[in-house]
Amino acid sequence: MGNIPFNRRLIRRLTKNSTGTLSVTIPIEHASALGWGKGRQVQIKRYGKKLVIEAVDKQSKKQGKK
Repeated sequence: MGNIPFNRRLIRRLTKNSTGTLSVTIPIEHASALGWGKGRQVQIKRYGKKLVIEAVDKQSKKQGKK
């Protein structure tokens, strides 16, 4: 993605897999800035017409298993 302007790299398309699940990739610049990498668990919340992706921290994960 070296020759694509930065603001264009932030625009993504939804893709659909064979089971019908939709997915979107996260720009590496954003993932790196957050310290996210492969295997990182995230949760998605919906606020009106917006989606927010947040990392699942270890404390929240343990509390959910009570």
